[in-house]
Amino acid sequence: MALLTDQIQATGVSLTDLIHIVITGDTSQNPAGSSYKATIQQVAQAINGSSGSSGSNGTSGSSGTSGSSGASGSSGTSGSSGTSGSSGSSGSSGSSGASGSSGTSGSSGSSGSSGSSGASGSSGTSGSSGTSGSSGSSGSSGTSGSNGIAGNDGSNSGRWDFNSSTQAPNDPTTKYFVTNSTTISSITEISISKDDSYSTDYYSWLNALLNIFNTPGSSRPYLQITELGNNNVIGIFEVGGGTDNTSYFNFSLAFIVGSGTLNNTLTYTISWVYNGANGSSGSSGSSGSSGSSGSSGTSGTSGGAAWGAFVSTVSQYVVSTTTAYSMSAATQTSGNGVIVSADTRFVVASAGTYNLQFSCQIESTGGGSTQTMDIWLAINGNNVANSNTQVVGNSNNGRNVAAWNFVEPLNAGDYMELKYRVSDVRLGFAYDGPQITPTRPAIPSVIVTVTQV
Repeated sequence: MALLTDQIQATGVSLTDLIHIVITGDTSQNPAGSSYKATIQQVAQAINGSSGSSGSNGTSGSSGTSGSSGASGSSGTSGSSGTSGSSGSSGSSGSSGASGSSGTSGSSGSSGSSGSSGASGSSGTSGSSGTSGSSGSSGSSGTSGSNGIAGNDGSNSGRWDFNSSTQAPNDPTTKYFVTNSTTISSITEISISKDDSYSTDYYSWLNALLNIFNTPGSSRPYLQITELGNNNVIGIFEVGGGTDNTSYFNFSLAFIVGSGTLNNTLTYTISWVYNGANGSSGSSGSSGSSGSSGSSGTSGTSGGAAWGAFVSTVSQYVVSTTTAYSMSAATQTSGNGVIVSADTRFVVASAGTYNLQFSCQIESTGGGSTQTMDIWLAINGNNVANSNTQVVGNSNNGRNVAAWNFVEPLNAGDYMELKYRVSDVRLGFAYDGPQITPTRPAIPSVIVTVTQV
């Protein structure tokens, strides 16, 4: 120990500085200069000495209050390490220093497992309506409706079904008519329901027919029965009288002309025509004095004579050279008091003298030899004497025209027919439709006019 003291004194360093040097190893403040550096190091080593064995740990002292931190000195050069001395007893823990600055953030941890679902929220308010969509395409057309029933033939006609289960005069029951015979030419009585086949009430119509008969001075009305769709079944009768039975009417009939038979449940058209009643004679005036003769007046116009015009719009050819045929002119273009029946019969409603005129377009469809056609008049199915004329056809696909007239007295209900016969079945009557360049009307195969004179 004395040696250590001597050495410290030899350095000329104060004890305080020496302790600083020993603790920090900094000799930069050595007042004795560099010549004593070695001596100071020797003193430091002597102080440190070799490390003894570790002593037993002492009990921990109570912690003292933390002193204020001193300013850090500059670091001295590190001295060589001495041997470790024995550990001293642990001093009391100093107070905690001030917190250091925060370190950099660590990397994010892995995601935790999903939590359980929360309860559903309340419904939101409804959204506004969207715009209307474009219209769809049109559907396909529906099937056509069924055809309606055919209309009646004119203002003075109706349609009834025939009932063969009873005979006139008797109640025919609704929508029916009955007669005393099914043969047209044998009918003398007819009973007609006031309601026709379509439930139309014809009471006023039938009563008007009865009133015409009961009107003084009127001519007898004429009644016609025709099978619907079949003009071969037809009858024309003069009405002789009748009775009103409220739900049906009875009429007595006189057969004039017709043919065929009536069949049960078939529909028939019943129509009537009549001449107007004669006016009553005026009272005679007193005789006046004779005046001077006046100049002659112009001729007055003729009264309302009966007439009819008819055409055929089809070509007409036959199949036999030994049969008499009737010219057809089934389409009536105008008329008053003259009708066509069964396509070939021209029937007059009132007695008088009538002029029948005709023209026909004769055509040969082939052949080279002479071809002839005979044309004559028949009244009520009977040939009229001295009425035949023979014409020569233009063979080899040629055409010719035959046209003349007949004037005959007729009774009410009489009918006229134009009869013909051919020497070759290739000879007939030709129809041509409307023409163009220039526009021209159709050419009927037959034209007929009937005029009261």
